[in-house]
Amino acid sequence: MSVIDMQMVDINQVIDLEMNEVTETGGTKNYNDLNNKPKIEGVELIGDKTFEELNLSSLTNTEIEDLLDASV
Repeated sequence: MSVIDMQMVDINQVIDLEMNEVTETGGTKNYNDLNNKPKIEGVELIGDKTFEELNLSSLTNTEIEDLLDASV
């Protein structure tokens, strides 16, 4: 292991640090104001959507159990 450019530092040295206020530079805290909202099956996710509005269909418990059994 080699040491590259090692300098001695006085640990008693005082550091003068100026803090500036952080301001927001963009973005939004409101979901409805977002650009490029996520989509499901091409339907933008705005508000409450039903399965039908998202072009999805629901499964019965039997269909879910059949899918789980088929994956084992």
